[in-house]
This record gives sequence, C-alpha cells and structure tokens, in this order.
Amino acid sequence: MDDHSNEILTAHGKIELEAELENLTHVVRPRLSERIHKSKEFGEMAEGGEFDDAKNELGFVEGRIEYIQDVLTQATIVEEHDPSVVSLGGFVQAFDQDGEEHTFNIVGPAEVDPAEGKISNESPVARALLGKHEGETVEVTAPAGTIEYSIKKVW
Repeated sequence: MDDHSNEILTAHGKIELEAELENLTHVVRPRLSERIHKSKEFGEMAEGGEFDDAKNELGFVEGRIEYIQDVLTQATIVEEHDPSVVSLGGFVQAFDQDGEEHTFNIVGPAEVDPAEGKISNESPVARALLGKHEGETVEVTAPAGTIEYSIKKVW
C-alpha cells in the first residue's frame, strides 16, 4: 500500500474518484471476471488469447481499484477554495506572452487531466500561479524556456 497521506484531492475530484471506483468495482471487474470464466469454460486459454487479455486487463483494474481506495482513505480533501486568488480547486484564465488563452483548474496530482485543463498543484505552472490575483503576471521556467502568464480571471 502506497502512502497517499500527503496527497491532496478537491471535493469534485473525490466525487469523480468515487464514481470511477464504483464503476470499476461493480461493472468492469465483474465483466472481466465473466470473460475469464467463459474463456476457461471454452478452453480458450492459449497464450496471447482472450484469456490472457482479460487477465491482464483485470490486473490493471485491480491495481487501479487499490490506488483509488488508498487515495480516498488517505488524501486530504479540499472542500472550498478562495475564488479571489488562484488556489487549489479553483480556476484561472491567463494569457501567455504570445496572447494565447489558457484556462487552468488547479487540482491534486490524482486528478490531473491536461486535456481538461486540470493541472497539478505541484506543477511549475500551478506553483507560479498559486496565491496570485487577477491582473498579476507570473513567469514559469519550463524545459522550452520561460513562459509568462498574465492572469485575466480567477474563480
């Protein structure tokens, strides 16, 4: 069991992880167990076949279930955030030096989803933005160089 006691989770992230856990436990795991049972029943246990695929997938699902359970029981849940300042659980709209608009939702590491704009509070961008207000400008040192963000809106 990994130590997730220092992990931070927003209230919304907790709800999402609970829903994922419910789905994995009550829908995905039983479906995979049934696939494994049917493969055994029909003698489809040849290497690389349906049986191996289902067993590998079940192993991944079991690992994910254990991870989510650990996070949910040990993480610190952030129920509220201050909408007047960039904070964990909040959103920030900022423009980079090229004028490109970015909307970030600052979340704990277990909730990161770059495609949804959810960035970890531990990331360089979030660390630079946390505690700042609308109208402020921050510099972020990234592998590609320094990026400047002008904060337009915080909520």
